[in-house]
Amino acid sequence: NYSDIPQYVNEFHVKELYEKEFLALLKKYFTHVRFLYQKVNYASIVSPKEPPVGFKEIWGDYSRISTADRLQQAVYNLIVASDRKVPVMYASIFNGKKVLMDMNAKHTYQLKEKDDRILQQQSLVEEGAKAVRRLTTHIARKDNLLRQRQDQISQITNEINALRKEIAERENEITMLGEQAREKSRQIDELTSRLEERRRNVELLAGRLTEAEEKIGDLEKTQRETQQAANELADRNKAIMQQMANEHADRERTIVQQAANEIADRERRIRELMESTSWRITAPIRLGKRVMRVVKRELAAAFKQSAGIAARVLRAIVWTPPVKKLTKTIVYHVMGNYFKTTQGYKHYFLEKEKRRSALLNTKPHWKTMSEENILSAFEPNPIPAPTDGHVAVSVIIPVCGHFTYYYSALQSIKNNTMGSDYEVILVDDMAPAETKTALSRMRGVRVIENSRKLGFWGSCDNGARSAKGDYLVLLREDTLVMPGWMSSLRGTFVMRPEAGLVGAKVIYPDNSIKEAGGIVWRDGTYHHYGLYKNQYDPECNYLREVDFCSNVCLMFTRRSYDLLQTSDDYGRLSEYMSIDVALQIEAAGLKV
Repeated sequence: NYSDIPQYVNEFHVKELYEKEFLALLKKYFTHVRFLYQKVNYASIVSPKEPPVGFKEIWGDYSRISTADRLQQAVYNLIVASDRKVPVMYASIFNGKKVLMDMNAKHTYQLKEKDDRILQQQSLVEEGAKAVRRLTTHIARKDNLLRQRQDQISQITNEINALRKEIAERENEITMLGEQAREKSRQIDELTSRLEERRRNVELLAGRLTEAEEKIGDLEKTQRETQQAANELADRNKAIMQQMANEHADRERTIVQQAANEIADRERRIRELMESTSWRITAPIRLGKRVMRVVKRELAAAFKQSAGIAARVLRAIVWTPPVKKLTKTIVYHVMGNYFKTTQGYKHYFLEKEKRRSALLNTKPHWKTMSEENILSAFEPNPIPAPTDGHVAVSVIIPVCGHFTYYYSALQSIKNNTMGSDYEVILVDDMAPAETKTALSRMRGVRVIENSRKLGFWGSCDNGARSAKGDYLVLLREDTLVMPGWMSSLRGTFVMRPEAGLVGAKVIYPDNSIKEAGGIVWRDGTYHHYGLYKNQYDPECNYLREVDFCSNVCLMFTRRSYDLLQTSDDYGRLSEYMSIDVALQIEAAGLKV
């Protein structure tokens, strides 16, 4: 079928074998031989959805061959349906060689027709090319004529532009003259109105002068009548005073006797009071009140009579922010009556009342719960553990007081922190026994116990050594965090890669500001920026570089925290420990 029937000779075939010859040759060398046929055709393959055993489709190229037990990437879906039982369907191949040859003949005929049309088109193109050459010559003549006309138009246009420029200059001059005329007219109108207003004022003053002269005459008449009545009253008063003097002498003798008796009784009671223990204990308080009354009286007099001296004294004072705040508080407290109408005193009074009412009415909800109820409420809802095991942030809280102090802090962390890629580490800094018991029952947190009392920074160092996070948060146990707190702190390190320490804005329970960053003065004193201001004050609500941040809430990167050199002494240095840490961060070339 390869050479005999089609009379085809392949020059590369050295020897061709018939089926029996090929089979006999193979059996000489192999025990088992299975014979297959191959045929190349343009074909259509139809296969059941579940093909019979042994069906395989093979495709590929010289680099890779792939096989499948069923037909791959079928284009059409064929359905055989009947009311009677459908017979078993087998895979089959349709030989489309005849179809392919018929299509080839059809395409050959169509190609011949296209070649004929192409020859016709070529002849038309040659004729068109001749016509194009004729048109090109004609267009060239027209182009020369058009360029001449364009030169003439350009010359006329230049003349028109020159005329327009001259007209514009004339219009500008006319406009300027019009504006000058309007200005002069306005000045004339203004002078006229002022003259009219002065004339009305003169008439009004003349009328008032006449009324004043009439009132002066009435007042002089009234004065004469009043003087006469006063003389009569003086005579009557003299007679009454004489009568009252006689009666007063009698009453005075009676009153003097009663007063002497009462003074003797009061002196006796005063001696008993001054000899009592309570009188001796409260002596400094009374002395302070007397001093404050004298200071208040002297300050009031000085304020009224010696404003110049007070101004010179005030100018001599070095007005640092703490001095300003202290002076304002003393002045408003001592001489508030003189400033009641000022805006500053109203703000001072409102802030004072707000803090007072907040401190009186604020009651953390855990104070209304028993210790057992607090632990029972926390145990079923622990802080979630990281889902993928990776810890991004470690929150370290030193614990040294009763466990109810940090209960609210843990609740606020759990309720106001997005995600679960953080851990909470409680460092037991020699806390009371009941706190140790409570720590052993806490779920979702890690507890580390100090061997001795280390203070805030010593406990934080101990917690940081076992922390797993890339960021470290140091949090005081009496702090409540607000929604978005952790993402805001972490986001600052992304926005400001040069940051080594990020602090939080700290708010009192009455919604006033405790601190929005700290300032260190040249003499070593410090000030909390925004102290007692409204938490929504714009100057306290933007990201900025500061001298230091309070240790209420601080976030470090692991690298920046490792740069710190802390000691156990930090537990006794109050706010200056935060300043020293900030200075170490800045000395390392990072920002706070």
